[in-house]
Amino acid sequence: MTSCTISTWARPPTICRRCLGTLRWALQPVRVRRRQPLEDEGFRSVHRRRAGPGRPEGGLPQHHGMGIPSIAIMLHELIKLLYHARCTDVTVVRIGTSGGIGLNPGTVVITKQSVDATFLPRFEQVILGKTVVRGTDLDGDLAEELLQCGKDLDSFETIIGNTMCTMDFYEGQARLDGAFCSYTEEDKQSYLREAYAAGVRNIEMESSVFAAMCNLSGLRAAVVCVTLLDRQKGDQLTSSHDVMQSYQQRPQMLVGHFIKKRMGCPALERGCCKQ
Repeated sequence: MTSCTISTWARPPTICRRCLGTLRWALQPVRVRRRQPLEDEGFRSVHRRRAGPGRPEGGLPQHHGMGIPSIAIMLHELIKLLYHARCTDVTVVRIGTSGGIGLNPGTVVITKQSVDATFLPRFEQVILGKTVVRGTDLDGDLAEELLQCGKDLDSFETIIGNTMCTMDFYEGQARLDGAFCSYTEEDKQSYLREAYAAGVRNIEMESSVFAAMCNLSGLRAAVVCVTLLDRQKGDQLTSSHDVMQSYQQRPQMLVGHFIKKRMGCPALERGCCKQ
């Protein structure tokens, strides 16, 4: 099974439909046949749709909100669901958007390591008053598989690099356009150059806890994000709405191709599988 975690509510049905025609999957909401609500068993509301026959080769796209707290809640619910459903051989892929560093807008970054704002591959969480540190490495073989899918498509630039995960959208990402800013443009550029030298190629707000929790659960995982701008050239988006929409389709195209390839799609082998 492949589960895609997605940070915009409209994307899960979209990625499902990318696989429907070729794999003849059906799109349906996940249902639990129990009288009591999910909350009675320790579950809370997370939007999910299932694509596929309901067997191990199916898919489970779902969305979460912005930032570490939102995706962490979703992952707790997902991991419990997978456990109670007795799912095995699960691959989890986070799809999203990000700010690039030294990359052209529209470049798709497959994360090698998620690093914190000091460029270290770790996720820190306070549990019972004590700081717990967990690793944030992601599956290297899976990253290479996804990179090959990008080469197969040959429609946009796809790279592997480190992703910086921050706790904040503004000062935590060296933006100059927030309500508060205690540093200069020169300070910002110096910091981004340091990040680039440390292997960081994009910035977002979810990858560290995603990597840490998937590692802890033994889930094979990857992060695939498109860059909407080069942060070394500004903080504001300048591309048109249509261009932004096309950029956001790219991670979905890549992961959709990966799923089809995993399923051994005959049309894909003939070179006529529509993306």
